[in-house]
Amino acid sequence: MKRIIWANDGTPAAGRALPVIRNLVASTGAGVTVACVHRDWHIGHRPVLIEDHRPIEQELRLRVDDLLADGIDADLMVTTNDGGHPAQLIADLAEVQDADLIVTGNHGKGAVAGLFTGSFTGHLLKVAHRPVLVVPWRPPDHEPETPN
Repeated sequence: MKRIIWANDGTPAAGRALPVIRNLVASTGAGVTVACVHRDWHIGHRPVLIEDHRPIEQELRLRVDDLLADGIDADLMVTTNDGGHPAQLIADLAEVQDADLIVTGNHGKGAVAGLFTGSFTGHLLKVAHRPVLVVPWRPPDHEPETPN
């Protein structure tokens, strides 16, 4: 494994993937691209909701800096989506970088909320031509026992 794309929108659900990514890097030596797609909402060409993305970018830059400080080949790719689905942009980035794996967190919004906001993870699973690893949005109720 050479490259992992970490789809990260700056939420705690995305952050839960970090330990999984660190384990993958430790066992494979892969590099990591932290990929964030900002979505501003428009009706036609008129902006409806434009967010200040700087705090998210600063947080993601700190994540990348931590990975680099640990000797991990890491970079940050941030783009603003003016049209299609953010999952398609992540899938396209994975193709361009010839990534071996895309890792994403699952927000666990549920079916009703997903109808209104869409499911990034569900769409990514449909459009990606690379393997996708989905990290659950919450930990199990208890940790499994470790055999002695």
